[in-house]
Amino acid sequence: MLIYNTTFYIEKGVVSEGVDYLKKHYIPAATAGGWATEPWMSRVLAASAPGDGESISVQFRIADADTLDRWIAQCGQLLQRSLAERFGEKMVGFSTVLEEIDWRE
Repeated sequence: MLIYNTTFYIEKGVVSEGVDYLKKHYIPAATAGGWATEPWMSRVLAASAPGDGESISVQFRIADADTLDRWIAQCGQLLQRSLAERFGEKMVGFSTVLEEIDWRE
């Protein structure tokens, strides 16, 4: 199982709108196809953020690398373009792929 994490930096003036967009549009669209599941959203806590904006992490579980590749090609790229059109440089993100490790074994 993979965890696909995107951390978004949202400028101060659009934090509320950006978080609302992630909740109401981005996450539902990302999970609509069933490839990305179990969405999770977290605020990144830091001593200081440039420009007093906020960083928000959005994570999904994805079955495997092939599924992730299909999700990026068919959904993720469209979501990224939609965010860029709506927020421009006021909301930017970077993604990381994590592999889950069963710590109990």
